[in-house]
Amino acid sequence: MQFTLKQDIVTAHHGGLVCPNGSLMNRNDEICTVPATMHNCLSCVLHFLPGGNFWSPVVKCLPEKLSMKMAAFLIGRQNIPYISPSFQSPLSIANKLKEIEVLRQFPVRVIAPSPAIGSALVRNGVAKEKISFLTVFHCSYIGRLNPVWDTGRFGLSSSGASATSRGCMSCSVHLLV
Repeated sequence: MQFTLKQDIVTAHHGGLVCPNGSLMNRNDEICTVPATMHNCLSCVLHFLPGGNFWSPVVKCLPEKLSMKMAAFLIGRQNIPYISPSFQSPLSIANKLKEIEVLRQFPVRVIAPSPAIGSALVRNGVAKEKISFLTVFHCSYIGRLNPVWDTGRFGLSSSGASATSRGCMSCSVHLLV
């Protein structure tokens, strides 16, 4: 089965879109500031795996070609606790790098919900002109949510009751900038 991209817009709703670890956090629990590469990401990915810190020196010293062959071999085998995840991590990073390449080439627009994700996209080669940010405005409504019986839906209304008996509702408005 061949992958084809049919959408022109991608919503980068979490850091896992460009982060092999999935969180945009490095092994020191700080926001990651480096592009995704095998060299940059391997120690971080291993750090968060059970047994990863133990196997990290072995996995890091393997030539990349050999580590990919080991990972491919282990994918089709029964999971060996603390070993399989560590030795499969180079393959998961390589797969993430392929996904990032798709982001660089195909979408017309990438929507980033935060500057941190936008920076990660740019850092990983997505053109800055392709990225749009969501800006959030918060508003509040003081009133009651009363059922509108003839339609079966709820409507907003404000009665003459005191402010203490009124409900409060908050909403967020997301604007594409």
